[in-house]
Amino acid sequence: MGILSIFFHTQHPSNQLPAEEKTRKRQWEWIGHTLRKSPNFITRQALTWNREGKRKRGRPKNTLRGEIEADMKRMNNDWKELERITQDRNEARKSNHIQVVEEDKRSKLPSNWEVRQKRLQWEEEDELFRLECNQQKIDPDRMRALNVSAEIADRLEIRRRKKCNTDEGFSTYADASHRKYLKMTKQIKPDLIAYQKEKEKL
Repeated sequence: MGILSIFFHTQHPSNQLPAEEKTRKRQWEWIGHTLRKSPNFITRQALTWNREGKRKRGRPKNTLRGEIEADMKRMNNDWKELERITQDRNEARKSNHIQVVEEDKRSKLPSNWEVRQKRLQWEEEDELFRLECNQQKIDPDRMRALNVSAEIADRLEIRRRKKCNTDEGFSTYADASHRKYLKMTKQIKPDLIAYQKEKEKL
């Protein structure tokens, strides 16, 4: 068998796209980028330019617009649809950029920023409420207590009592033992039924 009878493969399989497909893809990327520009740009005018009148010598037979329209017919698209898709993409990019900027601002704020803002808002509202009560010659604490239910008042009182026994560090052994005693007595749950039975026996 001679060397002339050996068959050499002219094409080798690969995972890459064909050159025509790559060219078409880059062309459509450029078209989308150009359509996002304002109409007074030269590239936008060149893209949307349509020849009129008799063809003069030296003028190309096929314009860029004509080639793109033929390509769009094959893809079942038109200019209006392409401009709408491009405009929607541009609006989505702008809104996404605004959200990214806001998220970046929030990430740079301290962790307790929202709590501090709520606290400042509550202090402003409380100050206005106290001014109104002072103008009407009414006790603001009493007026505020009228709008608080008994359940919420009990909850606030329990929270206030817990704060009274806060651990402020070691001072003396007597204070430490007294705090431990108060903590243990609060944890005791008395059995009232057994207490009544013992009381009846006595």
